[in-house]
Amino acid sequence: MRQEDKKELKIERKIASVLKQPSSAPKGAGPDDAAVLILIRRNDGKHLTLLEKRATSSSDPWSGQVAFPGGRFKTEDITLDATACREFFEETRVNICQMVKIIGYLDPVSPGNHPEVKVVPFVAFIDREIFPSPTDEVQKFFWVPLEELIKSEFLLSSGESAVKRTGYIYQGEIIWGMTQRLIDQLMKFLFSDYEEEANS
Repeated sequence: MRQEDKKELKIERKIASVLKQPSSAPKGAGPDDAAVLILIRRNDGKHLTLLEKRATSSSDPWSGQVAFPGGRFKTEDITLDATACREFFEETRVNICQMVKIIGYLDPVSPGNHPEVKVVPFVAFIDREIFPSPTDEVQKFFWVPLEELIKSEFLLSSGESAVKRTGYIYQGEIIWGMTQRLIDQLMKFLFSDYEEEANS
């Protein structure tokens, strides 16, 4: 096995070790339950994650924001990993859960503007590129190399004023809020591996 492959497997095992097992995926109870799918692609020693920029819509509380593919629970899903798979397919037209296995999930998080919504983040790895097709809900998709993200401050317009926030800016797109918090967790896992390797 190549040294690069060993390094990637080490990172993936480390991330998998801190995730809850997919077999224990929680059941959904109603529309305040939701799930996202964090897809990580290996490429030349880097780890890229797929993000979407949501379409602009007055009916969408996250209009125009950058997010992971996902959405709210439906009763036919039963468990929230099924919600993550269904929503990923509906938004990308890629049936990702027939291509890869979910390796686990993180504790639920909530968006700041709707704290009653509990979002369970599921994680999967893929070793090849996919080509999602935007739907009416999505402006575009893009891959972000996690190792290249640097936090910075930006001004967020709120009515007639602007509020200073901290997030990631990648190729002009601002990643903040719940999505930024999830990436923070992934970055912690990835960088801790690199630090361990450098000191070993």
